[in-house]
Order: sequence, then structure tokens, then C-alpha cells
Amino acid sequence: ISLVTRLDADVCSGRSRPASQGAPVSSKTSRSGHSMGPRAFIVVCCFTVLGHSDGAPGVTIPAEDWASHGASIAKPAAWPCRGSCVNITTTAAMRDPQGSPITDCYEPHIYKFGSLWYAYGFTSRNASQLFATTIYSSPDLRVWTFRRYIPTDPKFDGTDPELAIALWNVLHNSVTGQYVGYGGVYGGTMQVYVANDPAGPFVRKQAFAPSGIHGGLGDLLFWSNPAGDAYLVYNARYPEKGSRERFTYIYRLTSDYYDVVPSSHCNTTAVMEGLWLFSHAKQFYLVGSSLSGFGVNDNFYLTAPSPLGPWTHRGLIAPPGTDTFKSQTFQGLEVSGEKGSAFVFIGHRWGGLEPPFPNATSIWLPLSFNQEGAIETLTWYNWWGLDPSGAVVPPPPCNDDNAAIEKLTGGNYKTCQQVALHFPDACHNYASPYHDVMVKYCPKTCHLCT
Repeated sequence: ISLVTRLDADVCSGRSRPASQGAPVSSKTSRSGHSMGPRAFIVVCCFTVLGHSDGAPGVTIPAEDWASHGASIAKPAAWPCRGSCVNITTTAAMRDPQGSPITDCYEPHIYKFGSLWYAYGFTSRNASQLFATTIYSSPDLRVWTFRRYIPTDPKFDGTDPELAIALWNVLHNSVTGQYVGYGGVYGGTMQVYVANDPAGPFVRKQAFAPSGIHGGLGDLLFWSNPAGDAYLVYNARYPEKGSRERFTYIYRLTSDYYDVVPSSHCNTTAVMEGLWLFSHAKQFYLVGSSLSGFGVNDNFYLTAPSPLGPWTHRGLIAPPGTDTFKSQTFQGLEVSGEKGSAFVFIGHRWGGLEPPFPNATSIWLPLSFNQEGAIETLTWYNWWGLDPSGAVVPPPPCNDDNAAIEKLTGGNYKTCQQVALHFPDACHNYASPYHDVMVKYCPKTCHLCT
């Protein structure tokens, strides 16, 4: 990756950093600055290369991991956890009440409000509104129910409607009691919307045109902490005068979440998109990717003692050369409870190079940290467990226990492969007589690990 920095008097740390010049960005380019023809489609950009991928050198990813988007995917087995623990299928984590993968809530921004989780994602169900929004809710992260479809604001129909985003982020303001949402035109006019319920309806409140903003709003993220302090994180869609680089900036929001506090301005000096801000162990993390349009790349992260810096580049989050398992970040998921906090990387695959994106989907993988607080390199799992009380349940070691199979089958079968040969659906069919045995003792044969 290329992390671009320059000398800047507004750098959060106040320290000088190496200079590097970026390319100018025109008004008709992708968010990464690449020309996209006479009409620009701008959005949080991620995509997948259809077909199979071998991942990084030395990393073997079975073909079935890259299942065709929208195809029927078997319900995950009752592994690796039971009860309230949620079995996550990495390539199809969100499922409807019938158990089918949800395909019209791509790039979901997920929050917990009260006792329910809410996902705000994009949908291509209306071809004329590429980035309309769908809202889903779930009591347990296991089953998601459709709540509302939000078309793009009619206010923007006459100004490049392809750039219009119905609803991007939603925050709850505990002081006003309002749910505050943000939408508008990518790189242009943004709007504040408010609602009394996280599922809406959302009503336009006012234009979001903060004073002192450096460059137009490109990829943006609104984040709040438990104390109610909220922040805007964005990369400059149109760089400010005198600069050619699309740095990522952070501002603290006003108490009503309608505007920014100009004096809180922070320049991370990083050129990145697909932003995810979170805190862990009294440290703040900002995950993102290089500018790649609708492409993918090796995502990286920064850390800081405060959302307003100083920010330090730390490294990659996935094995180099995997292009972050053919995906791109944009706001992951944090699940907190009595066992602590579990963090989930959500990587987005757009399914093509240009809109529309009928095959867009996401991958979910657990994020972990070492004792020094550094993000450990992501590990690919086909399935894994997420405990709503704030813990990740990884798959077992990738070894088959053939001795257990021989004993439990009374000597009828001596290996996992023999059971799989006679019962081809044993790994994923609950009705198979050897389903529980295969899932528990044959993770390698069942492709439950890598």
C-alpha cells in the first residue's frame, strides 16, 4: 500500500512528516481519482473479483469460500457454539428469518439501539437509485428482519442522482433523544435527518455544511463513544486549496450532532478511504484502505491516544497480497457484554467495477489484538462463532480426529473421509446420521477451518 503524508501545520501531532504529492482529483472521477467516463458513480468503493482466489502465497482458501454472490448457501452447522452464540458464515453473515442470506443490505453500518441491532445498508433494488438504503433489525445478530426502504432524497434528483446516498450513518443522541442520520450527495451537499425511532421514518432537519471543513466530504463516518461525544471522520473528496492530497480529517461534533466544532480539527495525514473508527483498551484505531475506486487492496490501520490524534501508521490487518481477502473495509462491528468486547471486520465486495451492484456482499471475520494492542493479522475462517456477550469463538484446530470417528462409528468407518464418502451431506445436513460427529471431529474434511 502507499500511505501518503506531507508536511502540514494542521497535523494532529504537530510534528513534521515526510512530504509526498498526490494526484489532483477532478469532479468527474471515482473516489480514488480514477476517471469513470462521462458520469461518475461515487460511493464507498469495494468489489470482489468473481471467481476463485488463492489468497496470499501460502494461504489456501477453499473454492467454496468464494461462492457466487446471491447463490443459495447452506445454513451453517450447529458449530462452533450453541445457545445464544451466533454461528457466523463468513461470506453470508446476515440471514433472514428463513435462513437465506440477505443480499440487499450491502456495506451495512450496524449499531445497537436498546435491545435491537440495526443495519443500515445500500440496495440496488431500484435501478434508478443505486444507493438507496434498507434498514434491518435483529435481536441477536442471528436473524435479521426487514424494517424499511429509504429512497434517495428527492432534493437531489436533479443533481447527479447516481451520487445520492439515502442514509449513511445513524447516531443516537442521548440528550435530545433523537436518532440522527446523515445522507446526501457524495462529495457534495450532505443533510442531517432525524427520527424518533432507529427504524425511522427519518425527516430532513437541515443541511450539513460545517464551517471550516477541509475539502469536500468524501467517504465519511460518524462515531460516538458511550459518554455521548461524537465525531466526524472523512476523507477530502475535493482537496483544500493549496493541497493535492485527500487527507483524512476528524472533527468533534456539536452536542446536537448537527455540525462540527471547527477548533477540534485534526489532520491524520493519512490518505485513505473505507473508514472504521473504534476504541479498545484505552487506544483508538482507524482502519482504512488505500484509494482504489471500486477495487480492493491490502487494508491498514492507524492508532492514537485520542480521536483527535496524534495518529500513527501501524501496518496491515490481513496477510499481504490477499487484498484483505478480496474485500475492503468500511465500519466494522463491535459487540460488547459481560465477557468484554468482540470486534468484527466487515469487508465489502461490490461484485463489479462499476454500478449497479446486484451481486454486492460482505465478509465477516473476527479481529483480535496482541498484548501490546496491535491488531493481529486476520485469519480466514469459513465459519466461526460470535458470542453476544462480547467474545469470539474460533473454530477448532484444523485436524480430523480419525480415532474418534472409528470408535464412535463402532469401527464401521475408520476415517472422516470414509464417512464423507458414504454420507456426502453429513457436514451440513442436520438430518444426516453422522452430522454432529462430523462437525465436532472432522473440521478439516468439512472445510470448517483452514
